Amino acid sequence: MMRADGGGGQPAVVSWAPTRTDVFVRGTTNNVYHKWQINGRGTTWYPGVTEYEHLGGTIYGDLAAVSWSAHRIDLFGLGLDNACWHQWWNGKKWGGWQSLGGRIIGDISAVSWATNRIDLFARGMDNTIYHNSWKGKEWSGWYSIGGTAVGSPKVVSWGQQRLDVFIRGPDNAVYHKGWHGSHWRPSPFGWYNLGGVALDDIQAVSSRPRRLDIFTRNAENEVSHRAWEGSGWGDWESLGGVTLSRPDAVAWNSKHITLAIQGVDNAVHVKEFDGEEWTRHWRSIRGVVTDAPVIHPRGGNNSVIFARGMHSGLVAYE
Repeated sequence: MMRADGGGGQPAVVSWAPTRTDVFVRGTTNNVYHKWQINGRGTTWYPGVTEYEHLGGTIYGDLAAVSWSAHRIDLFGLGLDNACWHQWWNGKKWGGWQSLGGRIIGDISAVSWATNRIDLFARGMDNTIYHNSWKGKEWSGWYSIGGTAVGSPKVVSWGQQRLDVFIRGPDNAVYHKGWHGSHWRPSPFGWYNLGGVALDDIQAVSSRPRRLDIFTRNAENEVSHRAWEGSGWGDWESLGGVTLSRPDAVAWNSKHITLAIQGVDNAVHVKEFDGEEWTRHWRSIRGVVTDAPVIHPRGGNNSVIFARGMHSGLVAYE
C-alpha cells in the first residue's frame, strides 16, 4: 500500500507501458502534483513514497490524463478562468501549461483513439456539451454538440473514428450520442435518452469493439448497469451495493470489467465481470476512503485501486 499526501478530488491515473503508472493529484493549493512507478505494482514510487513532482498550474476539480503513445502524457484541467488548461510530457520533459480556451463548468473528459489524436469534452456555461480535438498539428477549438447536462460528461472510444459520450440530464436520466467517423448520431445537436437514474456523473467503459457498458449510482444508492452489444441496448439492471459516490469501472482483456465503489462503511468494495456474469457479492478491500475510488487503467486480477484516504492523503491498494 502506497500512502502520500495530496489535496482534493479524485486522482488521474494513466499508463503508457505495461509496468508504468503515472498518477496526478490536485494539491491543497490547487497546484498539480505527479508521482510515478516504472517497474509495476508493489515496486518503488518516484520521486518518493510521500513525495511528488510539482507541476504548478491552478486547477479546480478533477484532472484528466491520456496517453497516445509510449513516453507521452497529456494532462487537462479546469483553470481559475474557466478555461481548459493543458500540460504534456514528451518522454524527457514537461511542456508547460497552455490554455485551450473555452468557458467550462466541471471536469474535462479526454480520450485518445489513435496516435497524435485527442478528443476533449466539457460542459459549457450554457450547460451544453462542447468538443475540442487534437489531430496532430493544432486544436480544432471548442464547438457545441448540444445536450443539457448536469455534471460532467464521460467519453469512451471502442475503435478508430468512434466516440461515445454520456451525460446526466436535468431529469437525472442518462443521455448518449456517438461519433461514427464523419457525423454525430442521432444528429449534430441531438442526444438519445437511455433512461435510468443517475445521481452522479456516468461511468462508461468498452472492453472490445462494438461493446459499451455504462454505470450509475441510482436513487437507491445502488449501482445500475446497462450494456450495448452492437445492435441495441439491453435493459437496466441493478448490481446492488450501497455507494456514497459514483462508481468507477475499467474494462480489460477484451471481456473483463472491474467495478469499484465507496461503500457506506467508507471502505472500497469491488465487483467483477468475467464476460459471462458478475460475481455474486461485492468484495471489500477494507481501508477508509473519503471519495470515489479510481481503478488502474490496465485493470487485471486484483486491480490496483487509488483513493483519497483520511486527511486527504492518496492511498494505493496494491
